Amino acid sequence: MALFGKKKKSRDDIIAEGIADAEAEAAGADQEKKDEAFNSGNPKLDMEITRIKAQLESYNEIRKANSERFSRVSEQLGELRGMIMDTNKTMTKIEVSATKAVDLVESVHPEKLMVEIRKQDGKSEALKANIESNEAMMRDIMEELKKMRQQMNFYKGIEQVAKLNEEVKQEILEIKKVEATIERHADKAETIFLDLEKKFAEFEKYETMVDELDKTFHAIQGDFDKMKLQLSNKANRKEFGNLMDKFTEFERHTGNILKLLDERSRHMKQELKETVKKIKEQLRKKHGLILDEAMVRDERLPKEEGKYLKKMGEKDKEAKPIEEKKEEKEKKEAPKKEEEKLVEEKKPKPTSSAEQGTEERTRLRDVLKKRKIITKNLSDEEEPSKAEPLSAKDESLSKPKQAPDTKNA
Repeated sequence: MALFGKKKKSRDDIIAEGIADAEAEAAGADQEKKDEAFNSGNPKLDMEITRIKAQLESYNEIRKANSERFSRVSEQLGELRGMIMDTNKTMTKIEVSATKAVDLVESVHPEKLMVEIRKQDGKSEALKANIESNEAMMRDIMEELKKMRQQMNFYKGIEQVAKLNEEVKQEILEIKKVEATIERHADKAETIFLDLEKKFAEFEKYETMVDELDKTFHAIQGDFDKMKLQLSNKANRKEFGNLMDKFTEFERHTGNILKLLDERSRHMKQELKETVKKIKEQLRKKHGLILDEAMVRDERLPKEEGKYLKKMGEKDKEAKPIEEKKEEKEKKEAPKKEEEKLVEEKKPKPTSSAEQGTEERTRLRDVLKKRKIITKNLSDEEEPSKAEPLSAKDESLSKPKQAPDTKNA
């Protein structure tokens, strides 16, 4: 509805009115042209003039039709512009709402909410268990009260009431004694579990020590591989022998440390098993409770102890297939090594000093391979033509790293 109650005309009504006006104007123009027709006296000129007039009229009609078409097209374009503007407005509104929704979601932090919800679920479950136990206690108390009322109905007299009072006092004293003993046993169990946690923390310390030793061993092994390449072209046999002796001493030292750690872990496991057995026997004798091993292992142990047990199980599983593969490789390589030795024995001995040096190098390689020190073949790399003197870096690498003290271990 427009202003002052006037209705807006539709697009079709406007077009129809324009067509009617154009037709009326064309009819009036035709009548005027007919009235204005003249006779020149020459029929040929009259015919040509009329033909030209007819062509001009047709061109005028075509122009009017084109103008009407253009007007319609302009109207449609206006409508399309309005539609596009409306769609743009709606798109902007949608974008604003989407950005608001994204901001709200980011401000809420759904991951943190899920974590908090899970924590609250765990707390609610624990509270449900406590509530159920309290409800069971209340039911038992109500049943006992009902029984007491029934018994009180039978007793009629002051003396009987006094006797009942004394009996109730004795029962209350016994209940208090039982509560005190239960609290003592609970304190003992707490102390035992604290000791277990401390022992497992010591286990984790030993595990970190072992990891550090492994890292140092790998670093020393890499340095030793570099030294092997340098010594194959530069170092003398005596220096190499000294390095081999130092490396063997370090291997013995690390092996002794690992043995001590294994023995300590075994003793700790045995002590833990004995303490758990003692606790079970005490609970069974005094309170008649029987504990399941699965409940103790999974539920009552702390999270750190469970993680440590999982790690130990995974390491045992990973170590078994590696040892089996090593044994298979050694079995396969044994006949090949024997054949190589026979071929070397059959070959004639070299006479020159260069050939003697190559023989010594091959022997040293065989020794290192047997001890599992060399990881790569030295023959794969190019040998330099001339021996260069050892630099300060090479001398620092030639010195083996000191092993950690046994006191700290």
